[in-house]
Amino acid sequence: MPTFPTSITVERGAPGQAAVAGIPESFEATPELKWPASMAVYDQMRRSDAQVISVLRAVTLPIRRTTFRVAGEDVDPRVLRFVESELGLDPEGTGRRRRRREGISFDSFLSHALLMLPFGHMPFEQVYAVGPPHPDQGDGLPPRLAHIRKLGPRMPRTLSAIEVARDGGLEAIKQHVTRPDGWVDEVRIPVDRLVFFANEREGADWVGTSILRGAYKHWLVKDSLIRVGAMACERNGMGVPVVYYGAEGSRDEALGLARAFRAGEDAGAAIPEGTYRLDLVGVTGQVRDELPLVKYHDESIGRSALAMFLNLGHDRGARSLGETFVDYFVMALGAVTAEVCETITEHVIRDLVELNFGAEEAYPELLADELTPESLPTADGLKSLVDAGLLTPDAELESYLRRRSGLPEADPDDVPPVEMPPGLPGPEGISDVIEDGDQGDDDSPVPGAGDAGGGNPAGRRRRGAVRVPAHTRKAPEFAGETLEALEARLAAATARLAARKAAGRR
Repeated sequence: MPTFPTSITVERGAPGQAAVAGIPESFEATPELKWPASMAVYDQMRRSDAQVISVLRAVTLPIRRTTFRVAGEDVDPRVLRFVESELGLDPEGTGRRRRRREGISFDSFLSHALLMLPFGHMPFEQVYAVGPPHPDQGDGLPPRLAHIRKLGPRMPRTLSAIEVARDGGLEAIKQHVTRPDGWVDEVRIPVDRLVFFANEREGADWVGTSILRGAYKHWLVKDSLIRVGAMACERNGMGVPVVYYGAEGSRDEALGLARAFRAGEDAGAAIPEGTYRLDLVGVTGQVRDELPLVKYHDESIGRSALAMFLNLGHDRGARSLGETFVDYFVMALGAVTAEVCETITEHVIRDLVELNFGAEEAYPELLADELTPESLPTADGLKSLVDAGLLTPDAELESYLRRRSGLPEADPDDVPPVEMPPGLPGPEGISDVIEDGDQGDDDSPVPGAGDAGGGNPAGRRRRGAVRVPAHTRKAPEFAGETLEALEARLAAATARLAARKAAGRR
């Protein structure tokens, strides 16, 4: 047995950032963007500027629109269904049972989690309710379970401290909580009760990095330009009133007359002859046009979030770049979605499974459909791929197309019996079935139900999936068949096989 020196288990260094009295130390040079003052600045940016609001919606709404699911090839189906139910990811069309004061809305939770993008971080407090399994969570579960009652958002502007360990790990947060009587308490929430999202965290800087950080100076300058432009219109739209006065007049009266003059339908002035004279003096010389500068800073705000396509269409030309811009933007959204899924998997699902089933129980992971700017291929396009042998029509493909098109799931009982073509074996001839850990003849990984745009990770396999043998995937007998006929035949084979398996278990 090899021996190892004890020195390899000792951590001597540190990530570089620390928290002094709960205030994270960062390398931010702009004073107003140091935490916690930065939270008020970013909050103002995301609420007051049209371009910033547009960028944030372009980033968050596609992520909220995608389909999320839990998956795991080595996970007990009871655990999988339990986690799916607790996160509110029930299959579409199954309905929801009313639960008394517990349970979460996944979309509401996700919309709050994505606040990590403008603020840089977004914490949640885990709150559980102990009770029996819910009727929709299946059988075989322990008699008492800890259910997720709430994932309570703890808004960044209400935090007073972020406690960080020497090794860079998060220890706790402190929050200002207002009581009903108006007094404010400071509460401490330890890390074992937290779900903490941090965008682009570096080392021990749990404040994260706001996607608005690069847009701050452009927002600040643009805001000043807009204010100056509005003031210029107000002051110079009618000209500046100038009152001349003679020896019999007074400066105070002349100044009061000039300040009291207002533009309007009934505007006018009556001045004694020889005492005062009123003139409206316009702007002379070259006037600075701030609109090009405002447009430049608007475009820079979009560029800071890779949302350059938001600026297209306002001018002629450059429209051919739109597809390239969108492709990069969608890839960036995919990275954000993966980060969100990883955080939820490790700090929500893992804690939930460990709390109810023990630390050794395998837990599923949260997956999301791949974001794509392209629309679904047409029926003719799919048929061409099938005819060329580049695409195999099966139950998974049908499920994906139905889900992406907003169509209901297929009911195997409604499929009429169809004779199988010679190139496709019937239920009695299909030997490559994954059941109870059987790996079949083909070692290639197979995506599970609903695994679209990424599917299961490489090397993983979902139990109960039916695979067509490799030698029949490009059988010449399939040539000339319509997509609808192929789908019907495969669905009929799957239904008959499921009936045969169900009969064998009785």
